[in-house]
Formats: sequence, structure tokens, C-alpha cells
Amino acid sequence: MTPLGYSERIRELERLITQLIEGNQEVPVIVEGEEDVKCLRKLGLRGLILKVHTGKTLHEFCTDLSDRYNRVILLMDWDRKGQQIHERLARDLDSNWMRYDPIRQGLKFLCHPDIQEVEQLDRHLRTLKDLREGMHKGNGQCL
Repeated sequence: MTPLGYSERIRELERLITQLIEGNQEVPVIVEGEEDVKCLRKLGLRGLILKVHTGKTLHEFCTDLSDRYNRVILLMDWDRKGQQIHERLARDLDSNWMRYDPIRQGLKFLCHPDIQEVEQLDRHLRTLKDLREGMHKGNGQCL
């Protein structure tokens, strides 16, 4: 677990998710797969969410994105494969994604080592809230 207690982690996760929701009102979010899309919808994202795995090469995908959008939010998983995809997309998209990178980096920091996939964000947030509630019931204190 990170040095932050449950309440602080929850607060920071909710802040980052709010930033993601607000950014997604105008900017598409790019994820790896359908489960990521479902999770982000549960978390409240209502804007355009695009999946990397569409049958195109990553280069073709990036060319299409660059032609259609000025900015995107890259939200790949933070496991090894997700990091590789993130780096490739970031390189091919030039700087169109950089403004929103602190969201992914913050989520990665707050969720490590508990989860490594975007599709687990909603369950992870619920788990942290349950743990915090258990702390309140157990001894009246919260980490």
C-alpha cells in the first residue's frame, strides 16, 4: 500500500476521476479494451471512449486519431503491456496527449500495487471505501 491512508487515497482517486470525467466531456479517452470502457462508464464518464484494439495497427490507429482529434487522454493499463502501448501511442501522437498524462500517472501511483488495470478502478475504489468503513467501525479511527 502507498504511504497514504484509505481516506487520502479515496479523496485523491475521486479527484482524479473527476478530472477524467471533466476532460472527457470534450476530449476522447483512449483505453485498451471493452472492460475498460465499461468500468469508466460506471465511474461516470459520458464522453467518447475509444479502444486501441480495433484491428488496426497502432500506427494506423494513431494516424486516424491525429486526423480526427487535437487532444486525447491516454489511459492504458499500468502493467507491462499497457505501459508499452502507452509509450508507443505517446510517441506516435506527439504531444496531443501530454496535458492529461498526470491523471494516468496519479491513478497508477494511487492504485499500485493493488491493481494494474483500468477495468479494476471502480472495484478498487469500492474496496478502499469498504476498508475505510471497517476502520471506522473497528476502532473509531481512519488511516
